[in-house]
Order: sequence, then structure tokens, then C-alpha cells
Amino acid sequence: MNYGKKILDVLATKEFVENIAAHTELPYTKTLKVLKVNILFGPESKGVSEWKSIPSEEFNLVLSPWVGLKTAKLLESKYGTPYLHYPVMPIGANETSKFLLNELGILPGDQYITEDTPEEYQELIINEFKHLSKNISAKVIFEIDGGKISQMLREYYYDGHKPLFLGSSWDIGIANQLNGFWLNIALPVMHRLVLDRSYIGYSGGLRLAEDIYANILQAYK
Repeated sequence: MNYGKKILDVLATKEFVENIAAHTELPYTKTLKVLKVNILFGPESKGVSEWKSIPSEEFNLVLSPWVGLKTAKLLESKYGTPYLHYPVMPIGANETSKFLLNELGILPGDQYITEDTPEEYQELIINEFKHLSKNISAKVIFEIDGGKISQMLREYYYDGHKPLFLGSSWDIGIANQLNGFWLNIALPVMHRLVLDRSYIGYSGGLRLAEDIYANILQAYK
């Protein structure tokens, strides 16, 4: 393998760029830079010059449930470039729900996918939540109507537990109604100032744990 040239393109959704890490270098780009990668988004991208080199790359990495996957398949068929599809954001040692379950002991409730997910990719996402651990799974609900989601959350059986909401600023209202914990980790971010912060990677997973516990402890002050 020729390490003298860039060998890897990274394709991802805008949420990987515009999430909680939007104002700093994404942690996984630091790791991938060892392989001399092309990051095709964000402040580290060189723009058009990198996109022009796509046909000569040796590998593509898709960090998204479905966005970029068709592009990677097209590049494979047209240029013979192999690709790896990693459908979930790499937070902590495991993905978000696995991290919360295995490291924090927080059992997952229903998972609401608010993006307009193409039907052909929904089963892929459902299967990810079916295997959070050997004995734990979570129900996935695809719904873009925030009002319907709020109503489902009001009707959900919490079995006496106080719920934890990991979502956007739009979710703070329903979290307050249900007397739950809430942490703003997704767009829009209107209730916190983000200058240099990320939940991606192992250190990001630890930071997520810190923020969750800080949020919970704040309620008992």
C-alpha cells in the first residue's frame, strides 16, 4: 500500500460535521490522518482539489446509516474502489446506546429516528438496536412529526423511572413536561455554547458520560 499518497476518502452526513463537534477538528479525523486520508467535509477539507482526486483513491469509508452509501457503491463500480460502511457514529468504545448500557447502566427506551429515513435502510437501523447487548434491545420508531413523538413520549410507560432524553433543543419542552433529564447533543443546539467539544471517539464517550452525570446531579442541588 502506498502511504505516500492519500489512500482513503471519508463520506459522512452533515450531522457528523455540524453536531456537537462542529467547531473543532473531529477526533476520528486525527486517527485517520495516520493513513493520509481525504476528509471530504469541514474545516480540514481542501475543497475541490480533494474531490478531484476521488477516482485515484484506494479506499472509501462511509460513516452514516445511508447517506453516502450509494456514492461509495457507484465509486466501487466505476473506479473499482472498495469501501467500508460503518452505519453508526463511533462514540466511546461502543456506539451511543451500547456505551450508555454497558458503561452507565442506563437501559434504553424507544429510539425515535426523526430523519426521513428511506424505507430500504430502515431495517439496517432496526437491527443495530436489536443487538445492543446479548439480552438488551430497543424499539426503533421512524417518525418525523415532533407532535406525534411528544404524544408517544407522554403515553410511554416509564415504570416509575425518570427518563433521560438525549436530543436537540426542540426536546427540552417534553423533557420538562415529563420531569426528565435532558442533554442537548443534536441539532439544533440553542441551549449551550459549543466552542471545542466532541462526543466522538473514546474521549468523547467519557465526556458524554460526564455530561450525563452532571445533568443528573444538577437536579439534586
